[in-house]
Amino acid sequence: MNAAQALAQLFPTLVPVRDIHEARPTPLPTGAFWVISEITDAARRDYYPEVGGARPQERTLTLLITLYGKEGWKLSDLRPIWQAARAGLANLVTEHPGYPPLRGITRGAVLPPTPDSDTRRPLAAVRLICVYIE
Repeated sequence: MNAAQALAQLFPTLVPVRDIHEARPTPLPTGAFWVISEITDAARRDYYPEVGGARPQERTLTLLITLYGKEGWKLSDLRPIWQAARAGLANLVTEHPGYPPLRGITRGAVLPPTPDSDTRRPLAAVRLICVYIE
């Protein structure tokens, strides 16, 4: 499943079309919402040996999955949702649209709940590092 499907499985009340975006929506929704951003795509190893002589590249795709809280939420309101996402997402994501099948996924650096100066809402983020063979 991809990151949006994994979020919907972790949080069954999510409506992906309404609550999950590729960029910060304008105008901002009044409720909490998620933004899934591709932040890097880079070669991890020049070549990965394979049977038959083919040597495709091993690459990594880094996704930043950011949760913006509802209007009026405090950092403490955001913390349990962020903790569940941080603990569960890396185990649920198995693919990403437009990329070959994932060979593995790990959790990278995280951004704990913090106030966002632009939206005046709390936000937090989880970084997933996806490995695939090109």
